[in-house]
Amino acid sequence: MSSSTIAWGDLQQIYYGTVLPPNAPVGSIFIHTINKTIQILDYSGWITLTSGGGGTPHPLLDGSQNNDTEPITPSMGMLIYSNSFNLWDALNPGTNGYVLTMVAGQPAWQPASGGGGTGSWSRIFVG
Repeated sequence: MSSSTIAWGDLQQIYYGTVLPPNAPVGSIFIHTINKTIQILDYSGWITLTSGGGGTPHPLLDGSQNNDTEPITPSMGMLIYSNSFNLWDALNPGTNGYVLTMVAGQPAWQPASGGGGTGSWSRIFVG
């Protein structure tokens, strides 16, 4: 192992928990089970890995990394689908009481109708 690089073949052990392991060999990996961080022990000490995004969401649908998406800011409950231009797009959450259906080949929220009903049940005997 060099003093500046840890290669995959140099990895020693994988630990997990909430406290860094004492006396771990250089090349060890530690996965913190509460704050979900990953650290690698280098010659200079424990190094915390980051996602590179600084904790921001991945820009799946903003068009900055992929040209096959529509520029959209994600929100909770969105569904991803392929639109009529063969681009990844998102459908916003529907209104309570609406169901997901297809309209002209595209997903859409529509008021629920038919189906369930409010009838009564009878026993069915088989055999």
